Amino acid sequence: MLAIGFVAPLGANAASDPEKELTLQSKDARQATAALNTAIAARSGKETGRDTSLAMADLFLRYDSLSASEKKQADALLARPTDGVRDPLGDGYTVRATKVCGPHVCVHYVKSTNDAPSSTDNDGNGHFDWAEYSLKVMESVWRKEVGQLKYRAPASDRGKGGNNKFDVYLSDVGNDGLYGYCTTEKAVPGHRFRASGYCVLDEDFVEFEPQPRAASLKVTAAHEFFHAVQYNYDAAEDRWAMEATATWMEERYADSVNDNRQYLGYGHMRRNDIPLDKFARQSLTPYGNWIFFEAISAKYGTGAVRQIWNKLDSTRPSQDRYSIQGVKAFLATKKMKLPRFYAAFGAANIVPEKVYSEGSAYPAAKIAKTYTLTRSKPGASGRLTLNHLTNRNYSFVPTTGFSGKRKLRIIVNAPNKNTGSAAWVLVHLRNGKVISKEVRLNNRGWGKVLASYTNSNVARVTLTLANASTSYRCWKNTGYACQGTPLGNGKVFKFNVRNVQG
Repeated sequence: MLAIGFVAPLGANAASDPEKELTLQSKDARQATAALNTAIAARSGKETGRDTSLAMADLFLRYDSLSASEKKQADALLARPTDGVRDPLGDGYTVRATKVCGPHVCVHYVKSTNDAPSSTDNDGNGHFDWAEYSLKVMESVWRKEVGQLKYRAPASDRGKGGNNKFDVYLSDVGNDGLYGYCTTEKAVPGHRFRASGYCVLDEDFVEFEPQPRAASLKVTAAHEFFHAVQYNYDAAEDRWAMEATATWMEERYADSVNDNRQYLGYGHMRRNDIPLDKFARQSLTPYGNWIFFEAISAKYGTGAVRQIWNKLDSTRPSQDRYSIQGVKAFLATKKMKLPRFYAAFGAANIVPEKVYSEGSAYPAAKIAKTYTLTRSKPGASGRLTLNHLTNRNYSFVPTTGFSGKRKLRIIVNAPNKNTGSAAWVLVHLRNGKVISKEVRLNNRGWGKVLASYTNSNVARVTLTLANASTSYRCWKNTGYACQGTPLGNGKVFKFNVRNVQG
């Protein structure tokens, strides 16, 4: 379904806007204070906690704009559990901690208080079994994400946890409704937007039963550790992409758990009316949009997402791209333009079982309206408005009463093609097969296609209209790509279809 051909490559991407630096170092005290208050709410369980990691990263990035008293609060929030009373929100240990280490990771835990995991020690080596199992999982996640998938390892904390290994702390954060989080801590020397960090995971996950504790640990470890990986590329990257790719990573490591399926109904599989790049506190939409990166990896291989992150890397500021730029730059290497891929993606979600390896278990994309074309009413037309990075689907069902072979003539009148307009058609045959074809638009946005429409062998034809505009006025502190104001909203699309002799 996503084998949709090739087009000319995009031109070179522009360098990262220097306003990114100015925006995140802004002296606007209100923005910094808001970041502090958000982090406090996230850490104390007053929000869903699903984006606690990124709330902490936002605080890290705004730190320089805080007042002296606010910096003390931020220091406490960013403190490790082993800093004890310096952490006022309940994560600080009140008793001496111990640790168990592997080749890359150390797991820190306590043996008493509410932060202690189960004291079972079946092998009698002095370490609690759950702490050792947590270490086993974290080392396995490291091998998967860094070793096998070849992402950059998290930045070194330069011995902060007692050695140079990555530190994970077990604490009773489940009592606050949190599975865990990974926070930024210190900037990598010479790199404003790369940072080291550490993770805190719940000490037993019993609050999240009936899901098995081991399953909760695996998906949390895979997701949160990938945030630590992301921080060593660009801790200021667009939040929708950070959460979507971290949720996508759950599928790579803990494929059998399928915890991320619960989010599909909130993302583009069912809510294609919400812009792909929208991020809002407590919204599940970015988590559901892991399916976009699943579509990319289904077509171009698992390494495609790493190649996108390589293009988001802030190591060289002149080459630092924001999320949508990185996706476009990657697709350009495959001679594919984003509007074409995005329209095919929207159409593919109508028949997920044909596209994704586990798609038979996914919800299908919504159909905005279904038209049944009859002899007395052989045609239909429509007019709709689409915001940037949204799409909409229409279905046309043939009926009896027409002689000979039939075609569905589809005419699309969209905004100028250069603004990101695209359209796609699927012909759903009665034998279960699906034929996929692009509606090729000219520069003015006009296009026509004929699709098989004989009732005896065609069950329906679906039309996907897509606004893949990626034009922004960047660094305006919004929840969209490049913190920008989208300039491609409110685009009007029209279509006209008719059952004709073919």
